[in-house]
Amino acid sequence: MEKFIYETKQEMGAAAAAGAAEIIKEVIENKGRANIILATGTSQIEMLKNLVATGRIDWAKVTMFHLDEYIALGPGHPASFRKFLKERFVDKVPDLKAVHFVDGDADDPQAECQRVNAVIAAHPIDAALIGIGENGHLAFNDPPADFETEVPFIIVELDDRCRNQQLGEGWFDTLEQVPQRAISMSIRQIMKSACLIVTVPDKRKAEAVRNALEGQVTPMCPASILQEHKNCKIFMDAEAASLLSGIKWSMKMAESQSNEYSKEYSEEGFWKKVKKYALKAGKEVIEKALMLFYCLQDKDTPKWAKGVIVAALGYFICPVDAIPDVVPVVGFADDLGVLVVALAMVAAHIKEEHKQKAKETLKTWFGDSE
Repeated sequence: MEKFIYETKQEMGAAAAAGAAEIIKEVIENKGRANIILATGTSQIEMLKNLVATGRIDWAKVTMFHLDEYIALGPGHPASFRKFLKERFVDKVPDLKAVHFVDGDADDPQAECQRVNAVIAAHPIDAALIGIGENGHLAFNDPPADFETEVPFIIVELDDRCRNQQLGEGWFDTLEQVPQRAISMSIRQIMKSACLIVTVPDKRKAEAVRNALEGQVTPMCPASILQEHKNCKIFMDAEAASLLSGIKWSMKMAESQSNEYSKEYSEEGFWKKVKKYALKAGKEVIEKALMLFYCLQDKDTPKWAKGVIVAALGYFICPVDAIPDVVPVVGFADDLGVLVVALAMVAAHIKEEHKQKAKETLKTWFGDSE
């Protein structure tokens, strides 16, 4: 799983859309077509706004599937997911190859499941653009979710926390108006997607994000199953990621301009340490340290990310006997481990030029050998 963290939800949405666009474009180039799944809700608004604005995708070669829909709610209702996707995606890319909506107000919901099951069975999914609910759900698979069924679309009961989320987001006026059942893509069907692009903003999702990314894989947190996917990219804003262990450390370091680690940092000290440890630590680890250094030098790197990097590089430079006892609490065993975590935290701001400069610098110590 790759994690990308941005200071704002706007930056997060733009980055998630860019990542999705690259994948869709690559699939079209390789296969001549692409099958995608789109989710709905407030978490997807920024991403979809940026996705439809890209001019790099031949949408006529893209087939879109719909993730879930309320039962007995018409397509004209303000909370209808069909309405959401029609207004924010379908109408803005009108030359789509095909659109397969879930008809939540069909007379026979089970028959509707069977219909869309047959369609999606003939269309292996290349990319699923999804989110995570406040209760940790994926689609409308509320806890405890069914991790076993291979049926693509199923009928589910919505729990109170899920229904309150829909109310809180403003889709309904009262809790009584929120439907209690929905047709949802199953967990296993979502996991069959070749790539998952997960977009999660807002502080209210922070607990679910922590449980999904750092907790045990369990039906009680349906999104925890994402840990088992081979190609999952999760895009978060700083608030959604705020309870992750590495982020808590990074934010603490970034917020304090006078913390012990930041005071240890200097460019001279960095180069002295890197050169001393280069051969002993190995090419891969030193390359990561260099990428952080070049990212720090970049004027485009935001202040909070630079704070994380300075703290991490300061820790890296800091003599062992000067390191406070905070280390066991934070959970890092050594300074190189801190660099790896810091790199993950600011990965969204690591440019190709930073990577290239790191590779060029490495050549002076390791040559061209792999």
